[in-house]
Amino acid sequence: MALNFFAADDDLTEVVSWLFQVPGMKFFEEYSAPDQQNRWFERADEVTDRLKSSPHMLAAWPSDVGGKPKQKAVRFNKELQDEFGGTGRTILESPAIIRVRRVTEIPECINPFSISCWTEKGARQRSNYDEKALDSVDWSRLTSIVASIERRIKKTSPGRLNSQPILPGAYKRLVDGDAQIWAWGKKVGSRSSLIKATNVR
Repeated sequence: MALNFFAADDDLTEVVSWLFQVPGMKFFEEYSAPDQQNRWFERADEVTDRLKSSPHMLAAWPSDVGGKPKQKAVRFNKELQDEFGGTGRTILESPAIIRVRRVTEIPECINPFSISCWTEKGARQRSNYDEKALDSVDWSRLTSIVASIERRIKKTSPGRLNSQPILPGAYKRLVDGDAQIWAWGKKVGSRSSLIKATNVR
């Protein structure tokens, strides 16, 4: 399951706050900074700040669905050590995580974000998780959580770029002419035929 959407900072904080409202939800760095432990986050604004400053995705884990993340240590080769200034990093792995990431970073544009998770079918066919890890997940609960957040994003959005929702703060900036939107290869404004207003009820 995956949804791309366009969000200003306040929009993104609100989406993250919806995830935090899910009982047992935890947020953390899937990939740590070099030679550091994975950071965990307690507030939605902390998550937004991290997504703005880092190209890496963050992970939300609804702990009541099972699939407890396991830590894996990765050692960099010499080339990566020189590039990142560290010897390695740790990864927290689980088939039950919900990934939230910034898709692109184009200057002077409202850039897309995404929210995604495995479905059971996809995980069993294409992931590298073992059967024990996959069997530990309440898949119907996981997909229900993500589907609920996706519906909320779509219902709240007053506009869209093709099928991709544009949340209220981002839409206002676009209509007011304060920013353009990154349309997967070009910058467009609110008058573009790609931008459609939607009826929000």
